[in-house]
Amino acid sequence: MSSCLRALRLLSGLVLLLALASPSPASAVTILASDSGWHSSAGVHTASNQDYEAGWSGTTDTFHNFFVFDLSSLTLGQTILSATLRVYNPQAGEPNANFGPGFSSPDATETYNLHEVLAPAAVVTAPSLVSTAVYTDLGDVALNAAGLAAAQTWVGIGSFVLGGEISTLNSASGIEEFVFGHTDPPGFGPYTRELVLVLTPEPGTGALVATGLVGLAARRRRFRREVTGVLGVAVLVGLVAAAAPGAASAVTEIKVLSNRADLISGGDALLEVVPVPPPGTVVLAGATNVTGSFAVRANGRYMGLVTGLAVGNNLLKVTLPDSSGASIAIANHPIEGPVFSGPHLQPWDCTSAAQGVGEPIDANCNVVPVIEYLYVPSSGGGYVAYDVNQPPSDVSTITNDQGHTVRNIIRRESGAINRGLYAFAVLHDPALDDPPGAIAPWNPQSGWNGKMYYPFGASCNTNQTQGSSKTDLVTDQTRLEQGFLVATTSLNELGHHCNPILSAEAALMTKEHIIETVGPIRFTISTGGSGGSIGQHQVSNAYPGITNGLIPSLTFPDVWSTAIEVADCFLTETYWPKAAVPFTILQKSAVDGHGPTQSSCNAWVALFVPSGIPTHGCFSGSTLPTTSTPDPQRDYNPVTNPDGCRATVNDIQVNIWGRRPQDDFAKRPIDNAGVQYGLAALNLPLGNPGKITFAQFLDMNLKVGGVDIDGVPQTARTRTDVDVSRIAYR
Repeated sequence: MSSCLRALRLLSGLVLLLALASPSPASAVTILASDSGWHSSAGVHTASNQDYEAGWSGTTDTFHNFFVFDLSSLTLGQTILSATLRVYNPQAGEPNANFGPGFSSPDATETYNLHEVLAPAAVVTAPSLVSTAVYTDLGDVALNAAGLAAAQTWVGIGSFVLGGEISTLNSASGIEEFVFGHTDPPGFGPYTRELVLVLTPEPGTGALVATGLVGLAARRRRFRREVTGVLGVAVLVGLVAAAAPGAASAVTEIKVLSNRADLISGGDALLEVVPVPPPGTVVLAGATNVTGSFAVRANGRYMGLVTGLAVGNNLLKVTLPDSSGASIAIANHPIEGPVFSGPHLQPWDCTSAAQGVGEPIDANCNVVPVIEYLYVPSSGGGYVAYDVNQPPSDVSTITNDQGHTVRNIIRRESGAINRGLYAFAVLHDPALDDPPGAIAPWNPQSGWNGKMYYPFGASCNTNQTQGSSKTDLVTDQTRLEQGFLVATTSLNELGHHCNPILSAEAALMTKEHIIETVGPIRFTISTGGSGGSIGQHQVSNAYPGITNGLIPSLTFPDVWSTAIEVADCFLTETYWPKAAVPFTILQKSAVDGHGPTQSSCNAWVALFVPSGIPTHGCFSGSTLPTTSTPDPQRDYNPVTNPDGCRATVNDIQVNIWGRRPQDDFAKRPIDNAGVQYGLAALNLPLGNPGKITFAQFLDMNLKVGGVDIDGVPQTARTRTDVDVSRIAYR
C-alpha cells in the first residue's frame, strides 16, 4: 500500500453512536473486537491480513472492512440500549512518517457507512478466502439505528459482524481515500477496536420506544453520517435512533418455545411470533422461506415448528407487510450432541438394536423413533398394545388431576438423543388427531395435564455405551393416569454413565424434543434415590430450570463429595491389616465414622471402588462397577493395552477436569494430603472404647498413603492439581 501524506493528523478517534441511552437501569460493557480485516473488490481475504482499511489506496481494488464482536459471553435476555463503536489509535503524537496517516482523503468530508453483515463470522474471517460475495455483504446490507436489533440478535449466542465502506470514493482525483489504513505491523500497529454496550438486565419495550426506536420492529435502513477530517481533532460520528416510518404499533417478538435459542438441537424449533402478525408476513430461516410452517393455531397463537435448521447459527427473520419485523439467532446442535458437555467420548457402543429400539442409522447411534400406543382395557389391569389400524372396543376411561375424562390410551415414544436412549409416554388418543396420528405441539390433548415426571437412575458407573431402553420405566401407570407425561433417558441413570453434566444435557435435549412433539411443559418434577438423588441435585443446582421440583431419596449431595468417603473407606480398609497395633471394631468405627459392623464402609469398597480403577471395563453395560467385565481388546490395561479405554469416573468426566500432560489421562479431583486420619478418635476421652493411642494415630497416618492415577494403593498421599481444585469448588 503506497502512502500519500496529507495535511491531516492521524485519525485518533472514530466513535459511532447507534442509539440513545435509556433512563432504565443499565450497565456498560466493553467488548473488544475478536477479529478485524478487509475484503477487496476482487474477493481477496488472507490469513496474513491484519489491516482493516476501508476505501481506495491507489490500486485497482477497493476495500470494505469488518469488525467481529463476540457477544456470546453476555446474558441471554439482556437488552442493548445503546452501542458505541470506538476505533482509535491509542498512540499519541505525529503519524509515522514512513507509513503516512491512517486517514487520507481528497475531500473535506467523507461518508463512512456501517452495515450489518449477514454472512457468519466464520465465513467472513476464513483464511485464504476468495469471495466477492463477502465483499458485497460488507457493503450492501442497509442498516439504520435498528442496528441495535441486529446486535441484539447475537447477545448470549455468538458473534456480531459490522461491515464498513466509504461510499463517496473520488478516484479521479488520484489521491488515496481510506480510513484505518496502515494498521498492520509495522505501521501504526493495531488500533483499539471496541464495542461499548449499555445493557439492561431485562428486555424493556418502553425504554426502546422512549428513544424513538420501536424495538425489533424498526425498519432497517442504511445509516450514514459524514466523517470529517479536521487537523488535530478527533472525528465523531453520531447516529440518533429514529422510529421507522410505518413501523408496527406493537413490538414484534419471536419467541423460541422449545428451548433457549442458543441451546436448540436436532434441527427443529417450536416458535411463536407475537403479536399475531397480519397476512402477508414472511418468515425466513436463513434464505429458506418457512412461512408455510406458521399459522394462527386453534389456541389463537401464531406458531410454527421450523425444521431443517443447519448445525450452527441460523438467523430467523420475520418481515411484516410494512417491512418492519424481528429477527433472532438460533444456535442448533446435532441430535447426537454435544450442546454444552464438550467433545464426545470415543469409542461409544450403540445398543439400540439389542434394546429393541431399532438399528442405528449412523455412527452416532441415531435411530428412527419408535412410536407405540397402549391402553388399559375396560376389564382393568395394566397396559396392553393398541392397534391404531384395528382399534379395540374395550378401552377404559380415566379422569386426570385436572378433571378431564379421556380414553385410557398412551402414546409411548422411544429413540436416541445425545447418543443415549430416551423414552416418554403420555395420555394421548390417536383417534383425536387430525389427521390420525398427526400429533401437534400447539394442540395438546386434554389427557395431558401439561406436567412432566422425570425419574433419575441410581448408582454410579462408567459405561461408554448407549445404555438400556427406558420404555418400561416411563410406562408408569399411576403417574400417567394422573395426567403426567413421564420421560427419561439412559444418560439420566448415573449407574450407566456417572456424568451429571451429560445427564443435564440429555434431559435438556429430551425436554426440547417433547415440547416440539406434544407441546410446552408447565413444570418438571424429578425423582430418584442414591445416584438418582445425586443426578437431581447436580442438574438442578448447575442448570436451574431443567427440573422445577425434586423428590430425592437416599440422598447424597454430588458425585465427588461422595467419592471422598469411598476413597477413605478404601484406604482405611487397606491399612487395617498393616497396622502395627491392631484396631478393635470400636476403634475402627471411631476412626472412619461408620458403625461397629463396618458394613457401610465394606459396601462402599466392594461396590464403588472399581469406578476409580481404570481396568474394570467401559463396555459391559453393568449399572454397578463391581460387576463390569473388561474387554481385553479395548479396555485399558497398563501392561497389555495402555492406550485402551479407561473406566474411571474422572476419565468419563475428562471434559470437566482436563488431561494430565504426562500421560493424557484425565485429572482427578481427589486429594488426601494433610488429612489426619483418626484425629477424632485420638481426642476421645479416656475410657471411651473407641479411643486410639498416639502410637496408633502416628502409625496410621504414616502408612495409610493414597492411590495413584490407576487407583492402586501407594505410600504417598493422593494429590490433585490446583486447577482441578479450582474447578471443583467453582
